[in-house]
Amino acid sequence: MNKRRRVVRHKPVRRHPRARALAAGNPAPSGGGGDDDAAAAEADDEGGDEVMGGLERRTPLPVGRYWLDVPANKTGDFNGYLAASTDRVKVETTEGEGEGGTFYIFRVLQPVPWFAVNFGFPNTAGPEVKSRADTIQAPDLPKDGLDQVGDALEGVGKTGKVIVSVALVAGGVYLLGKLLDLRAASSRGKSA
Repeated sequence: MNKRRRVVRHKPVRRHPRARALAAGNPAPSGGGGDDDAAAAEADDEGGDEVMGGLERRTPLPVGRYWLDVPANKTGDFNGYLAASTDRVKVETTEGEGEGGTFYIFRVLQPVPWFAVNFGFPNTAGPEVKSRADTIQAPDLPKDGLDQVGDALEGVGKTGKVIVSVALVAGGVYLLGKLLDLRAASSRGKSA
């Protein structure tokens, strides 16, 4: 049985103008005319640094305010990056230097190359972000045994109040019925 082999030819990969310019060493490519460029320019014009929490994946990193949690083993590299970019990046806050890593809030004054492979992507930071605590979203702590017992007793207390109320009403209806029966029996005895 003769099987024909199918030859698949791949098209050459076409890179975005911004990526080509970065590969050529130009940190701020001009033009390109793509939708991405228009959207990026629009976001920069509208004050894109006012949005909080989104990862900024563009490179060069556009003008704006950002926060980043750098692991302890990368802190030295990141400090070197900041030292090399002092004219374009200003650090506003650092927090928690030590074994757990360092938290940075920084402002990019001019577009700057960003190395996500080394440091990850920064998060956009609105004016409400002043420390690491402003960026942490954690669920409520689970309740311990005493809290659970207290909640159970409180629930029983509420249920107990309802049960007692129902019992009192039922008891009152029962007693009222007995009283009416006695009255009816006594009125029958008087008429006889």
